Amino acid sequence: MRFFRDLLLAALVTGVVLLLAELSLVLAGVKYQGSFFTSEPERGYAFRPYARAWFEDEGDNLVTINSDGMDDKEWSIARPPGVVRIAVIGSSEVAAEQVQREQKFQAVMERRIASALNRPRNSIEVLNFGVGGYNLPQEYLTLQHQVWKYQPQIVILGTTSMALVRSDRKLATDVIPGTPFYDCVNGHLVAERPALPAKNASGLRIRNAVANVVNRSRILLALNEARINGAKLLAHYKQKLSKRPSSAPGQEALAMTDEVYNPDNPVFENAWRVEDCFFRAMKEECGRHGAEFWVVVFDREKSINPNAEERQAYARKVGVASLFLTDERMAKQAEDAGINTLMLGPDMLKYAEAKQEALHGFFNTPFNTGHWNAEGHKAAGQLISAALLLRSQVLRDLPRTTASLQDK
Repeated sequence: MRFFRDLLLAALVTGVVLLLAELSLVLAGVKYQGSFFTSEPERGYAFRPYARAWFEDEGDNLVTINSDGMDDKEWSIARPPGVVRIAVIGSSEVAAEQVQREQKFQAVMERRIASALNRPRNSIEVLNFGVGGYNLPQEYLTLQHQVWKYQPQIVILGTTSMALVRSDRKLATDVIPGTPFYDCVNGHLVAERPALPAKNASGLRIRNAVANVVNRSRILLALNEARINGAKLLAHYKQKLSKRPSSAPGQEALAMTDEVYNPDNPVFENAWRVEDCFFRAMKEECGRHGAEFWVVVFDREKSINPNAEERQAYARKVGVASLFLTDERMAKQAEDAGINTLMLGPDMLKYAEAKQEALHGFFNTPFNTGHWNAEGHKAAGQLISAALLLRSQVLRDLPRTTASLQDK
């Protein structure tokens, strides 16, 4: 009897200590990166519906995933009468977990397009289907299976040169198990593997519920972060020990993120073919659903560094005359397929230079690194809106005014 009493007392004391530690972390304002993903048979993984946690890797933002697995507010499934719906698919640049919804380029687009057309703000809806880390196959599957029930009239693929790397299995690194890949054979997409079998539904629900509980506890998040960092450190040392010496001693090899600025690198030959296949397949998919398709080539941080000396030094390092060469080739590839295309880089650079402000990076990241900050989203939203207002047939068919395009 005494054993059970002592056991109960120990559990009670442990619980009180943990509760006090939890309260201390909350009162001190200590936050840890939460988890937002769940496994999925077709796309490998997706945002977990109703996940809610802090995003701390870049910036400081409370992320709330909606009931349909979007980093966005709740939307009605049926498009309301008189509403223009724009669906944006892409990777982390589109998901933009780093900033609040009203700061994202999608919200900037809603405000500016509505203002230019002299329409109520809620008559323009820009839906965010972006998911961090996605490659072109995952974005294509998102278009096929998640987008159409919302009945968008315009679909935008927001992409970067890194899509070349992420969409070719031979180039992609740190691939999450289940991530789909396709090859392009005679102009047609061929899946490299069938969709994964669906996991046990009850087991998945339990794992998702546990993840949601962990998101609500600072201590559990701290332990989870320690586990993840430990695994990364172990993987790093394993890779370091298994690495062969360079064939050119004293000359450091460029990382793939550097190589991607050179579109003529032979290593990307298959990636370009696959990307062209996906652009055309997405255009056909949109055509079948009566939606206008756009490819918007986002910038990379190195190419719009407001510091000209640093920008030029990096271009010399990677051996290119311009840091926009890959963006230009991507845009031309889309244009050659008859797709509405916009390349943001040069105009984003002008914006950054005029303001002498980095459009990438946050208070807790190095200068001009990572994803767009709020100013970057503002600039991108303005540029995309201006292009749509000028060239979109869907918007041309709506009543126009000469209202100011200044973001409010």
